[in-house]
Amino acid sequence: MASMYLWCSCIFSHMFYLLCLSSLLLFFSCECSEAPHSSTRVRFLPGFQGELPFKLHTGYITIDERNENRLFYYLVESQRNPREDPLMLWLPGGPGFSGLAAMTYHIGPIRFKDAKFQESDEEYVPELVINPYSWTKICSIIFLDFPTGTGFSYSRASEDYQTSETKIFNDVHKFLIQWFMEYPEFLSNPLYLGGVSHSGLTVPAVTYGLASDMEAGKEPRLNLKGYMVGNPYTNQDFDNQRIPFAHGMGLISDELYQAAKDSCGGMYEKPRSRVCAQNIQAALQCVSGINKHHILEPNCENLGAAEVLFKGRARYLQEYKHYTHYPPYCRESSYKFVDIWANKKQVREAIHVQKDTVGEWQMNSKKFNLTHDVFDSIGYHLSLTTKGYRALIYSGDHDFVATFLGTEAWIRYLNFSIVHEWHSWMVDGQVGGFTRQYANDLTYATVKGAGHSAPEYKPKECFVMFYRWISSLPL
Repeated sequence: MASMYLWCSCIFSHMFYLLCLSSLLLFFSCECSEAPHSSTRVRFLPGFQGELPFKLHTGYITIDERNENRLFYYLVESQRNPREDPLMLWLPGGPGFSGLAAMTYHIGPIRFKDAKFQESDEEYVPELVINPYSWTKICSIIFLDFPTGTGFSYSRASEDYQTSETKIFNDVHKFLIQWFMEYPEFLSNPLYLGGVSHSGLTVPAVTYGLASDMEAGKEPRLNLKGYMVGNPYTNQDFDNQRIPFAHGMGLISDELYQAAKDSCGGMYEKPRSRVCAQNIQAALQCVSGINKHHILEPNCENLGAAEVLFKGRARYLQEYKHYTHYPPYCRESSYKFVDIWANKKQVREAIHVQKDTVGEWQMNSKKFNLTHDVFDSIGYHLSLTTKGYRALIYSGDHDFVATFLGTEAWIRYLNFSIVHEWHSWMVDGQVGGFTRQYANDLTYATVKGAGHSAPEYKPKECFVMFYRWISSLPL
């Protein structure tokens, strides 16, 4: 009887051990599957046929727990070697330009396919196709909706929708530090920051803040290597070279340019006399019908204005909101696809957007108020490059918003010695643009025929430029 009891006791103990072991394994299995970022993996997207051929994660980073201020991001892992390839935080311009728009129209792995559709077709989902010139072929990229109120980023507190450049810098800094806490596997990857337009102020400032953290020995330790900005806002006095640009492109006469130059002394941002102001106004009037983002493309900015006279205002605004009134020859006509796509319920579910946080999605958000309090990023450029951080500054040479002449002016102001003189860089035997290499590992390049932003107009050339630079190869 005692032996029987002992046998039963052993069996029970063994079964109890197996039960505990299986429970423990189940516990760890659940813990692993619920890691902060594993649950954000997106394998399928509405409008794309089949499973995505790249790894996409989406989610939020909370930068203020009290207000539930959360910034939404899209992480596309490198399609080559995500554990060793560079990682880049991409900051679209605006401010208020969505990371989703940058991902689908500029440098990301997917694009919207042009198609005809009926405005009344509520079931229509724009089709997505692969972008053969995606920068994610060689680099993992975080596309960020910033500041709060942009894209799917939101806050429960109204004060978070009142922002400034300084607040934006701090919020993006917080975002990236917190992001690495959730994705520590990327800490050893070479880190870069990039952006366009207004992010010419944001990217250098945030990069400088991260570099200061590294010098102070703060955690987490990032493998920060450098930054890049395209057609960047940098300094008002230098940036405003629209008058010389217009003259060089044959948009204003020699006489008007000379009059503006003489009366303004080369300073066109703040007219120093009534005559200077009159000459600037006359020059700008000459180019008022020009597409500012690309001077060779049709100017479609105000095409819908006259339609208000013939349609009910509510209907017009609804159509304008979805870019449906633009003729097919207007680049803006393709923007309707992302607008329609991002406002679909099934899309928001697929990319894990939290319900009841954002109403209508906008490509370029106006849901926040911005107070300008930073007007110059030259000091950040100077500090970062002299400390050894790599920099690529590039300009689409047909951009009238932030002209290449303005960019070249502030680069000259840095007074760096020239390492490699001005020369063309080639793509498939054709000139892709021109470049000059400066001391302190500063590279400047133009993209021939591109506007604002350059990759939207010249995707192949910009991909080649990025590949060579990020690989430390000559352009």
